Amino acid sequence: MKIGIDARFISNGSGLGRYAYKLLEFLLKLDTQNEYVVIVYKGEEKFVDYKYGKYRVIGVDFQHYSMAEQWGYWNFLNQLKCDLVHFTNFNHPILYRGKFVVTIHDLTLLFYPGRVRRKWISEFGYKLVMKSAVLNSAKIIAISEFTKRDILKYFGGKKNKMEVIYEAANEKFEQVKNQTKIARTKEKYRISKPYYLYTGQWRVHKI
Repeated sequence: MKIGIDARFISNGSGLGRYAYKLLEFLLKLDTQNEYVVIVYKGEEKFVDYKYGKYRVIGVDFQHYSMAEQWGYWNFLNQLKCDLVHFTNFNHPILYRGKFVVTIHDLTLLFYPGRVRRKWISEFGYKLVMKSAVLNSAKIIAISEFTKRDILKYFGGKKNKMEVIYEAANEKFEQVKNQTKIARTKEKYRISKPYYLYTGQWRVHKI
């Protein structure tokens, strides 16, 4: 098959970018049969640098949350003629009728739209695109049972086409069990009380 991977978030440094990069890394290792077309923003082709797998990279100018995404990207995907497209976030052209899978990480923008997307037109657009993702996709990947329940509660859809696939930690991370090393680290950073270590983006909905 010819499989398109929408990896336009791959360079933005967020969890969405890491998800797209690591997903491709292991897909290309495991699948030696199918051909992959990796779609990124123009100028960011360098971020897709795997030394294995059957793939090619195409750069596009269709920004997320834009009319260009709805019209230009729709036309581009129709011309690409993939057997399957995986949108690694909910963003997709709502008129696209090719077979596609979508990963929905959460419904953050529904509850925390932020200043930019608080306008009614932005809220309407978000709900329209999300509803289309839920109803028109061949399969939905939810990253947790909580997200799956939220999708069903607020956007409906068929429960049997949703799969919960948890996002794993990077393989370089491991639990440190050496008590001497732990004690030295605590001493180095003057840690004497219970604490939380947070490494995500500093946004209101993460607090």
